Amino acid sequence: MHAVRRCCQYAVLLSLVAGVATAQQTGANGAPGASSVHVGVRATAIPTIAAGVGAGTAPGAVTIVAGSTDLSGTITIGTGTSPTAFGIVATITFNVPYTGTIPHCILYPVTTNAAQLGAGPVFLPLSGITLTGFNINSTTPALAASTTYSWEYICTQ
Repeated sequence: MHAVRRCCQYAVLLSLVAGVATAQQTGANGAPGASSVHVGVRATAIPTIAAGVGAGTAPGAVTIVAGSTDLSGTITIGTGTSPTAFGIVATITFNVPYTGTIPHCILYPVTTNAAQLGAGPVFLPLSGITLTGFNINSTTPALAASTTYSWEYICTQ
């Protein structure tokens, strides 16, 4: 019995990695749950991104790397002059809005510049995560001017 459940768990994980559009949640006993989740989501178009005042005036490249989806991806933000502390660095808009429950999103650094920030000046505020996207906000100190940062994100329900 446990081998069958473990096999099914691995199959679900492999399906997630392969980019399956939706999957059923399961209960504690392995029975299908009542709701579906936003997974792998029609990966034909990537989410969009727009720089905010936290990225400074005339920011450099602000992009979501090709191959990114609503579920996960890589964000690169090149700051301009005078990035603002306590401002929105970037707004990411999902290709396909989530439905039902607001997703849980995680942001983690993938370049030295982003990693050196530590847990401080960049975060995803709960109020900035919606069914249609999420904001990356800054605190203090503001991001450095004319610097490139990259993070990866994961958003699931």
